[in-house]
Amino acid sequence: MHSAHLTGENAAELENHSWNGFGEGNRILEYAKDILVETLTTGQNGKDVLNDLPLGSYKIVETKAPEGFVLNEIPQIVTFAYADQETPVVKQTAVFENDRQRRRFPW
Repeated sequence: MHSAHLTGENAAELENHSWNGFGEGNRILEYAKDILVETLTTGQNGKDVLNDLPLGSYKIVETKAPEGFVLNEIPQIVTFAYADQETPVVKQTAVFENDRQRRRFPW
């Protein structure tokens, strides 16, 4: 099982399109930079899914490696960006590869 922390890489903001008399939306801060958004823990298949994140960039840092493997301390950045009006969901994938732990035997 892997565990990883997902934090905002940049401040993620949402556009509030409620009518305010001027036809302009208001910006709403959803996640501030470096604030923990979610802790992910993979299942037996090594995967976890997080839905409904606002557009923006996020940093994923592995916090626990599977038993018998070395922690991969290299952070990964995933960015969810507007594609077009025909794309309802933007998907990203982060893959952490872990080396096996090496043991030295005294003989």
